[in-house]
Amino acid sequence: MGSTADDSPPSDFYNFMAQVFLWILLAGFLVLPSTFPNIQTIVKDSTTLTKVVHTVRNVPLLVIAFTLCGIGTFGLCLLWLKWWHKYAWLLSTIFIPGMFTGLSGVISTFVNIYGAQEGVHYGATTIATVAATGGCSVICGFLALIHAFLKRREARRGA
Repeated sequence: MGSTADDSPPSDFYNFMAQVFLWILLAGFLVLPSTFPNIQTIVKDSTTLTKVVHTVRNVPLLVIAFTLCGIGTFGLCLLWLKWWHKYAWLLSTIFIPGMFTGLSGVISTFVNIYGAQEGVHYGATTIATVAATGGCSVICGFLALIHAFLKRREARRGA
């Protein structure tokens, strides 16, 4: 039962990178809901030219939000693939924080829907945002359960 080099946790660099990618993902989830309130109210209340001007103004924000979400997800997936055999590290550093990051995105989305929009309209962007943030939360939660089960099974085998 001695410690080997393979038993060591990932270095501080990988811990730091996991935190960076989680924050990037969270930033994307928090920016994403702010892209749709104006689009739906503009479509309802404005002339065609004003609709185009305001919609274009939100497109860069939408692109930034989806880019942040993509970078964060891609980075976390790379870390997961690199350290797939470090179940405890994955649970504590990627999956459980990822689940709560997705949950905070869902909460932020619903606060925005019922606060800024007064719960009036569920447009395509709103549904996509709820799906993305909720999907992140569900996927990370599911992976946390799987890795917790694998770690438990591994611990039983070693005992």
